[in-house]
Order: sequence, then structure tokens, then C-alpha cells
Amino acid sequence: MFDTPIRHAATKVPGERGYASEWNADHIITSDLLPRRSTTRIVAASDSLDKDRADYICDGVDDHVEIQKALDDVKNFKGTVLLLEGTYNISRSFIIYDDTTLEGVGWGTILNINNLIDSYTIRMRDRCKIKNLKINVINEVDYVFEDRVYTDCEWSGIYFTGIDGLSAPTGTLRCLIINNTFALTSTGDLGSINALNMGETIIANNFFKAGPNYSLWCSGNFRNSLFISNIMHGQTVQIDGDTLNSQIVHNVNL
Repeated sequence: MFDTPIRHAATKVPGERGYASEWNADHIITSDLLPRRSTTRIVAASDSLDKDRADYICDGVDDHVEIQKALDDVKNFKGTVLLLEGTYNISRSFIIYDDTTLEGVGWGTILNINNLIDSYTIRMRDRCKIKNLKINVINEVDYVFEDRVYTDCEWSGIYFTGIDGLSAPTGTLRCLIINNTFALTSTGDLGSINALNMGETIIANNFFKAGPNYSLWCSGNFRNSLFISNIMHGQTVQIDGDTLNSQIVHNVNL
């Protein structure tokens, strides 16, 4: 990850990076696993206004490559990849590793997903977050998000558009789905949020403005969970299993 080791003077000066415990006898950091700078990587789109502060700059083609490089950089440090404003064209899958965050600077950060090769595009591991950006799905094979059980994950501040929203077909456990907007072009008996089983999951403060018949379609059990304070335009909640210890309250259907 780093081409050359960092050498420190025998006496640290104010503002010098690194800790004494990282140095060897020659005051050189030699391990690639030791932190040498912030655990945040910044990625700029091809049309971002401020590219000077970016660690990686995309060219508008296969931008998942640069995003994945940034995620690879921070995976050992539970870090964050910050995507600057602009449009990122995604044509293959990428992985958000355990305990890491992929974050935009608002809905001006747009992921255009046009992936006709991989079954899934965004492969989130456990205890990770994706937040503060727009996801526009143009084409996909199966789903945007990988078919697995998501544990301790968070989707927040996301504007979902296009043909797919938040599909977690196998299910979620101890997850947060909060403060999102779903404005999908797809229709029919699907959900803006789809899952098999959901446990100890909070779905709150979301705005469902267009799309399928259901805001939430849980084809299995919805247990020990909350669906609360959401606003739905003509959509309903469909839960095929039981709702043990759950609450579906204080929602508005317009």
C-alpha cells in the first residue's frame, strides 16, 4: 500500500505524523499495516469540482476500480471512504469491508449503477455503513446489494432511484435503515425495501414517494423490529411471517 517507508528524526517535531511505538531502532516505519496518515481516503469523480484533495480521481469509466482501491486502503483500519460530489459510473461489483464506511457528501454524490455482469454490485460485509449519497440503478443482474444476512449495518441518508432499492433478500439483523428517500421507477408486487427475515432492525424516518406496491416487503418474519415514522405515497407494508415483539406505528400513508 505504501511504496517507501517513512523516516522520522530522532526527536519528533510538532505536527510530525506517527507514534514512537511504530518506529524501529533507525526511526523508520517499515510495516504496511501501521497507520501513517488518516484512515479516510477521498475519491473524486471525473466531474468533481475539487480534485486537489482527492487520493483517487475517477475518469468516468469503471469508477468502481478507484472506489475499490480506496476501500482496500482503509480495510485494516476500520476507516472511511469519502466520495466527493459528482457522478460515479459503476459497471462491476465492489466490496465494503467489515467495520468500514462508504460516504458521500450529499445527494450530489451519485452512483450510477449499470452492471450487467455481476449478480450484485455493492457487496457489504458486517458492521459497515453506506450513507449520504444517491444510488441510481440503470441496469442490474439480480440486486444492487449482495444476497446475504446483513449484521449491524446501516443505510442512511440515501436517495434511491432507478429500478431497484434496498434489497437484502436473505435478511438483516441489528441493522439501521433510516432517513432515506425511495423514488423508484419499478412497479408491481415488490418492495422499495425487500428482505426475507428481519430481526432487531429499525426502519425509520424514510420517505417512499414512488415505485412498487410495497414500501417494505418482508417475505419472512419481522421480529423485535421497528417500522416507525415513515411516509408512504400509496404504498403499503407487506409482511408474510410473524411480527413478534415488533411495532409498525406512527406511519403516514398518503
